[in-house]
Amino acid sequence: MALLRHFIFGLFVSLLLAVNTVALADQPTGKLTLPLSLDEDRLTLQIRIAGRAVDATLDSAATFPMIDSFLVSATEAERLDESVDILGIGGVRTFQVARAGPVQIEALRQDRILAAINAQANQPGHRTIIPVNMLPGRTIDFQFDRNRVEAYSAEPDRKDRSVRSIMAYTLLQGVPFVPVKVNGVEGLALVDTGSDVTYLNSAFAKAAGASFLPDRTMELYGTGPDSSPIRVMRANRFDIGHHRKQDFEILSADSAVFGYVGRSDQPTMVLGMDYLKHFRLQIDREKQEMIFGRKESKSAGRRYHISPMSGRIKRRE
Repeated sequence: MALLRHFIFGLFVSLLLAVNTVALADQPTGKLTLPLSLDEDRLTLQIRIAGRAVDATLDSAATFPMIDSFLVSATEAERLDESVDILGIGGVRTFQVARAGPVQIEALRQDRILAAINAQANQPGHRTIIPVNMLPGRTIDFQFDRNRVEAYSAEPDRKDRSVRSIMAYTLLQGVPFVPVKVNGVEGLALVDTGSDVTYLNSAFAKAAGASFLPDRTMELYGTGPDSSPIRVMRANRFDIGHHRKQDFEILSADSAVFGYVGRSDQPTMVLGMDYLKHFRLQIDREKQEMIFGRKESKSAGRRYHISPMSGRIKRRE
């Protein structure tokens, strides 16, 4: 079964690459532009499945698409006698696979895709998830301040006057990590546009000597059978490339994500949309680099924050 799952995923990616290359070449400007919206730090992309409009999450940390079980039934998608393992905050879960379509993402169209059937009624956010790797081109260019993402075959556009941090990213289990520092301690951060919240593991918190606020225990909910208990911590400094945030609160949670990539006991964190939305995020697939761009000024300074309360966070009563 495991081999078959890998085969399904490999076939899925191969088909996407073939279709997406043609789709991008057919665009008059050689660029695919998709409108995005951001509500409570949830990144939303509207797509059509079998003619039905549906809000989906465009997820940089997803390796396999997911589709709401309601849509599977409503569009009479074909349920396959196969399954796929999906990693979420609470751990790995097994989902049945469906063949759904046609799928329309603005000018990008595919007759059929394979997708995990998502029947989790209590999951916050959207139950339909589109991996960023479904988009074509060399560069994926998130412009959150303009509510759009662009995919194009050229190198990342650098015409604006942003202060840029260019970093090589590392793929662990197929998802991208970049180097960061908390209180001067080095670690890796998963860049996750599908997460509305930023958090780090206890190994990172301990190594960085961060101070915890014990009266603010909460729970972190996501794709998985369990919720993860978390604590709010205070740190003095966070660095990603040339960008620095000082004196801030951040969440600490030992999500199953860290164990899955073999870093549960090493300084590791997740960068969610509460942080990423303050940047122009460009992914250069050819060079395997990420560019974090932000316009800095003396008046604006660096007054962005990592929110300790977000859509996946609920206080314990």
